Amino acid sequence: MPKNSKKAVRIGVVGGGINGLCIARELAMKGNDVTLIEGGDFGQATSSASSRMLHGGLRYLEHGQLRFVYHALMERASWIKQYPQQTRVVENFIPIYRSQTRSRWLIGAGVKLYQWLSGRYSLGASRWWSRYQYLSRFPDAKHGDLVGAWSYFDVMMDDQALMAAIIDELKTLGVNLRSQCSVSRLSVDGEVELATGESLHFDKVVNAAGPWASNILRSSGISSRFHLDYIRGSHLIINRRIAHGVVLQDDAKRVIFALPLNGKTLFGTTEVSQAGPTNTGISADERSYLSQIYNRHFNIALSPDEVIATTSGVRPIVQSEEGMSKASREAEVEVIGRLCNVFGGKWTSAPSLAKDVAKKVASIPNSSLSKGEASTNPTSMTRPSVS
Repeated sequence: MPKNSKKAVRIGVVGGGINGLCIARELAMKGNDVTLIEGGDFGQATSSASSRMLHGGLRYLEHGQLRFVYHALMERASWIKQYPQQTRVVENFIPIYRSQTRSRWLIGAGVKLYQWLSGRYSLGASRWWSRYQYLSRFPDAKHGDLVGAWSYFDVMMDDQALMAAIIDELKTLGVNLRSQCSVSRLSVDGEVELATGESLHFDKVVNAAGPWASNILRSSGISSRFHLDYIRGSHLIINRRIAHGVVLQDDAKRVIFALPLNGKTLFGTTEVSQAGPTNTGISADERSYLSQIYNRHFNIALSPDEVIATTSGVRPIVQSEEGMSKASREAEVEVIGRLCNVFGGKWTSAPSLAKDVAKKVASIPNSSLSKGEASTNPTSMTRPSVS
């Protein structure tokens, strides 16, 4: 119950990915009566298929997005402080080859700037490694035109343990958790209709359904200024141990991570545009692409039976004229009546996005609005959101 002893505001949050979890937590901490609704299991869709990185987004520096990266690095520091058992520092190496388009000096400037932007939250000094030093760390790396490597520090997470910790917090806060509850439609006046036909009524509703956010609005007859592109990201889990992270580049300058994961190697990700939010899993072309990148950089060719698992997730990207890999991953928050829609958003920025959403939700009047009034007065905000 809020400190002013007024009746708690009933808020329904639709979507149990990392954004929905953090939004529900933030709203509950402010004394609201929160129900979190998820069509499947909590945190098992897009949020379970990331590269497991909590990072500032080194590649965004190339596009001059210093402020964006700075805020992401501050958020990275918050994750480490709050969840030390579920996060760990990893040293990533970026090998430099004479044949690649990004020069040694360009990448060196990037990793030094990345460290500088971290300020007092720096995880360690970036540095240059000679060809010999890099190969001593990665003896199976191909070395034909290898010059050397830069290294820098970032953070990996145990995504399942991290989401489990947040779910425990939600239980402590008294959030009503409803999984396996598919939502068929929403209204702008606080109604959530489940696929079973059950109707739930709230003072306010947050649509944080990730890739399905736009689909739910369309099926509900609600217009929005924002629309989503759907990008499938896939990884290979390779039965080879790697001690440190390696950041590789393809011919199109896309970045591919090889990361240590429980004695195996997590390798990816791809970026494949698809028509809708349904996850169809990794394609044969994606497998081939990732295998080719791996074999281009390591001496021992990858055999099919060494790929012991794959992961795929559909990322919701707010539509942009920019290329997919150059998108800034901005999140959009839009209020229509008593419905707050969240588009985009990623792991690293989820707690910060949740605070912004909570402010938006608090600004929504508790009194009833007709659908006509609500749908003609949308407000929105834009905030950076990084993976």
